[in-house]
Amino acid sequence: MIKRRLKSLLKPLLVIFVGWMFWLFITAEPAPDHAFYADKSFSSIGHRGGGGTLPENTLQAFVNSDKLGVDILEMDIRISKDHHIILFHDRTLSRTTDCDGLVSDYTLNQLRECRMRTVSATIESHPGEQAPGISAEIPTLEEVFERFPEKRMIIEIKGGESHLITGFCTMLQQHKKELQVLVGAFRQSTLDQFRQVCPKVATAATSREGFQFYLLSKLRLTGLLSPAYTSLIMPWRFTSEEKNKFFFMDIITPSFIRQARIKNLAVYVFTVNDPDEMKTLIDLGVDGIMTASPDVLLKVAR
Repeated sequence: MIKRRLKSLLKPLLVIFVGWMFWLFITAEPAPDHAFYADKSFSSIGHRGGGGTLPENTLQAFVNSDKLGVDILEMDIRISKDHHIILFHDRTLSRTTDCDGLVSDYTLNQLRECRMRTVSATIESHPGEQAPGISAEIPTLEEVFERFPEKRMIIEIKGGESHLITGFCTMLQQHKKELQVLVGAFRQSTLDQFRQVCPKVATAATSREGFQFYLLSKLRLTGLLSPAYTSLIMPWRFTSEEKNKFFFMDIITPSFIRQARIKNLAVYVFTVNDPDEMKTLIDLGVDGIMTASPDVLLKVAR
């Protein structure tokens, strides 16, 4: 009797589920075109300005990468205590400056007194390792926009403060950078809010959205998606010896790239500093590579 009731319940549920999947499939749309991707050729991307030999997220690093011929500058933004948008990656100051404490506890003038220093490109595997280099000042986002008015940029929002998100959008509009910038964020809520206030700006998938796309790509079900993003910025390796994998499966594969293309999504890979790895990814057909060694990437790409 119980089995019969379960069967009678499961049948309509199955019909509803299949109908829902079919509806998703026939209504799903690819990501819209965006001017940020007008150049369809491979893009070299200076990760944090290409800070392998110069202090990361500094004008010195950006100027150097620009002179080398990097296509896109990548950077991170935070907000100071007095609501200035600055370029900085970590929540705290100690790794890359001679100051300590939270970035958000310092005013812009106080942050100006902190000297940036060069940190090893292998910081993820050897935290705290430092390489000798020049000291530099923490820049504001406005200074970078003024220095590079025509340059394409990938900007990651660090932190979810509302005044950071709205102030960032206003600055993009004021400097006419809405079509030259790709915005990312780790937090879903942060990027959702940015998409609402700045809908003209291209955004990358969050870690949640990227992982969802990856899982669906393994099931060949990405056709069900209507992406709110226009690119996938995915990792390639955890270390220089071991491929970066989710559940022991490679992330960047020909199938993954092919399904991204169907959805009109660009595929960028971070952070690759080894020339052999660069060549492998370029041969796979990725749209761009982030690196702390832009001089090496440019040689490989050529």
